[in-house]
Amino acid sequence: LQISQFYSISSSQISEENITGGRQDNGSLAIIGDQEVALNPGDGMITHIDYAEEEYIYTSTQNGGIYRLFNAEEFTIISENIPGGQDQNTSPKGSWLTPYTIDPNTSTTLYAGYDHVYVSYDRGDFWYNISISSPEFGDDLIKYLTVSKSDPLYIYVGWEDAIMMTDDGGVNWYDITGSLPVDNSSISSINVDPSNELNLIV
Repeated sequence: LQISQFYSISSSQISEENITGGRQDNGSLAIIGDQEVALNPGDGMITHIDYAEEEYIYTSTQNGGIYRLFNAEEFTIISENIPGGQDQNTSPKGSWLTPYTIDPNTSTTLYAGYDHVYVSYDRGDFWYNISISSPEFGDDLIKYLTVSKSDPLYIYVGWEDAIMMTDDGGVNWYDITGSLPVDNSSISSINVDPSNELNLIV
């Protein structure tokens, strides 16, 4: 009997039998058809399967190491391509469970949250800082990140005590924490309504 604690689970939108998951202390795991494939050792964190081309799988380790696999074999550390280097072997700058996601409309586009928000338009080969113009970024590590399906220019990021958003793809950012009771409770997750970019679930 194998028992694991999962940080995340992701399923293919093409083949229902293909799933991945990140497990504490036991690495990330993929089930491809009837085969079990180990994706990475150590702490397995957030995993994603490309919804348009399921041959591409993403997995991550603690503090922001992000990896891309093709056919569960070809292995690339794409977080090393982020300006400054964000892999766990090069002074990591991500939170323990560093958030990253696939754009819900364009599967070759990725977003990742470290001290700033980064976007890649080519599955992680090159990254661009889209929050560099906002002075609110750069100190605290981002914990949550979600991108709107109805309008991908709307991106939301969060910490335990604050939420910020952009409605123009990162040119301008706004603090929308408002009256959330962050003085006596902590934000634990954020998700944007897939049918309305203005509705955020906290």
